[in-house]
Amino acid sequence: MTIALTLENRVMRFGRYTGEASYTTGGEAVAAADFKLSRLDHLIINGTGEGGYCFAYDPSAGKIKAFYGDYDPAAAGALTEVPAATDVSGSPVDVIAIGLP
Repeated sequence: MTIALTLENRVMRFGRYTGEASYTTGGEAVAAADFKLSRLDHLIINGTGEGGYCFAYDPSAGKIKAFYGDYDPAAAGALTEVPAATDVSGSPVDVIAIGLP
């Protein structure tokens, strides 16, 4: 189900993102058209996926990146990007896309 709301000439689209079975380093490209928008202003990713991975949208690259906690003391508590070829498809998350219709 998709719900659309208008907000100051913007539309909000609610959906569910499922990552790739073989993650590509640097993330998965997303475009406004993926959300039936002509321009994507914001992409909000709600929480951690069911499989334990965290996802974040990188607007400068237009990609969704996957992260995990590797518990390496040298990482100083920061999350680490998932290694290439990792299956993140079992960790879907809810997303809210905001942009122009």
